[in-house]
Amino acid sequence: LERVQIHGLGARPALNGCCGQIISFDAATMRYGVIMDGSRERVAIRKANLRWLNGATPEMPHGVLRWVVDVLNWNPSDKEWELLLECVSSEEATKVKRFIHKVDQKRALVSRLLQRSACSQVTGLAASTVEIKRTKGSKPYLANRPVELPGLANWNFNVSHEGRFVGLAAEPLLLCGIDLAAPERVSR
Repeated sequence: LERVQIHGLGARPALNGCCGQIISFDAATMRYGVIMDGSRERVAIRKANLRWLNGATPEMPHGVLRWVVDVLNWNPSDKEWELLLECVSSEEATKVKRFIHKVDQKRALVSRLLQRSACSQVTGLAASTVEIKRTKGSKPYLANRPVELPGLANWNFNVSHEGRFVGLAAEPLLLCGIDLAAPERVSR
């Protein structure tokens, strides 16, 4: 079920800031049925008064992710860089540092951070506990996946990088892949 937060209600301002789960959509009234956390009250809310949590939107259901990061103009300080390296495992940090060129290190680190963030956001695991391994075909996967992930029976993700861009795509049911390609004139 998709988690939402209510905002901008004039008729029932006490609900603003409250969270709940979408349980239905009424096409005739164009309102979502939301069960409120705690009270179990069911309310009908327009899309404009809902903020989707955990990256889900009506257009991008929970578990579907499409992220692209431009690393070209990202220049972290030495302190920021070391802090971010601490967010990945020591093995991953060592692999990032093996790259000679800083832009390659940036792509490698952003790729690993995106993977951890995606796994954490979708499953609820703390990013520091996420364990990512690779298949024989080198596709990343969440090794310590929670057993129960309702609606995410085959949640999987993939990453790619090219030139200045690093991308991640994820899907809850279908096998997912991503392949970034930058034209030569912007790839450096």
